[in-house]
Amino acid sequence: MNVELRPLRQQDFALARQFAITGMHLGRYTRNRLELAMYSRYFWNTEITQATRAYGAYLDGQFVGALLAKMVGEAPVLPSKRRVLANRITDWCVYGLYGAMTAPYDQANNEMLQKYRQTNEPDGEILFLAVDPKVNGQGIGTKLVAQLRRDEQWKLIYLYSDSSCSYQFYDHRGFERVGEKQIELSASGKVIPLTCYLYSKLLGEENAE
Repeated sequence: MNVELRPLRQQDFALARQFAITGMHLGRYTRNRLELAMYSRYFWNTEITQATRAYGAYLDGQFVGALLAKMVGEAPVLPSKRRVLANRITDWCVYGLYGAMTAPYDQANNEMLQKYRQTNEPDGEILFLAVDPKVNGQGIGTKLVAQLRRDEQWKLIYLYSDSSCSYQFYDHRGFERVGEKQIELSASGKVIPLTCYLYSKLLGEENAE
């Protein structure tokens, strides 16, 4: 298995969004494909525009995973006025469709981060980590995190996750669970219980790879 890590290519953005839809189970929140496509693009544009590190993983030349991180004091690597403008245009649509549903999620994350910042000064955040479901378990995500560790050694980072994602990945790789909140989301006429998590790690610790 030949896995190469290199700067993320723009041509792989659409596939990265698909990995997120599957890995984050976004389909459970809507059955409307148009809404799902719009939200995934909005989510991706938000994260990629502010990312100061953007890695792609390529297995035998095929794109299989991505990691985006935002580090304090570093400039975005893929800034785009077009993506920012597109998000501003669609912002009211996304808020109208998902604003009420995601409000408890956003509030829980904000509360956990505020509490964390009372005793910590993080250097950055992992914004996005997703791997092709077809190659899960082959160490792709671990290699992506290890690359961030090499580039940002001894930096304190945090990230959000939840019970609909593969949060156990972080439990097994030296991340500390520093926040946890139970919430309920209302979507498609049903109530979805969810646990929100905040993780933290000092890059360079053992078990990073």
